[in-house]
Amino acid sequence: MMTPKSGINNVGKSYFYYQCTRNSHLGNQACRAKYLPADAIENFIIERVKELITNQDEINKMIEKANELGDKNIKNLNNDKQSLQKQVQDVKFKMENIANSIESGDVKVFKSLNKRIESLEKERNELESKLKSIDFEISKIQQEKLSKEIMSQTFSSFREIIDKARPQKLKGLLFKIVEVVEWNEDEKDGSSGHCKISYFEQPHLVMPKSELSPP
Repeated sequence: MMTPKSGINNVGKSYFYYQCTRNSHLGNQACRAKYLPADAIENFIIERVKELITNQDEINKMIEKANELGDKNIKNLNNDKQSLQKQVQDVKFKMENIANSIESGDVKVFKSLNKRIESLEKERNELESKLKSIDFEISKIQQEKLSKEIMSQTFSSFREIIDKARPQKLKGLLFKIVEVVEWNEDEKDGSSGHCKISYFEQPHLVMPKSELSPP
């Protein structure tokens, strides 16, 4: 994790940079990573985001990858659902057998069977609660599956906004599409390295009109 910082240079001008949070709190013994100039890394990220949102092929690939992951998760959830449904049926079968035993009139075992029924009833309720959770997760994933047409329209809106937004608004917009930025410092040369940008698999790009800056 890195923390944004600011300072004043020799001519009294403010400058901004990022510092490793561990270094900031614990010093060089915790982390020896050098400071990262804010303008350079932020401008780099903005340019990479612009490249993405103007590349329809990349947008389509991102949507397909997100939807493939959603389909995979739904498949796994359905497998879990089938297993739970089988467990529920097993519990119900056991409860029916116990009920039949009680009806047969064996009073000696009535108390122990009654406790067993309570235990099975609790188990059934827990299993059915898990089934409801799985149904909710499946429904949620299905609702979040991305449409190429809708996402293309959204990215198009983003393209219009990104060049008009003020710096602070622009940073807010980037948080809607960029999940993580990793800076990998060159071990031999701390002033260089490479950057990796991870985008949200489900970008949060439903942006209100208030995000736009006035002309």
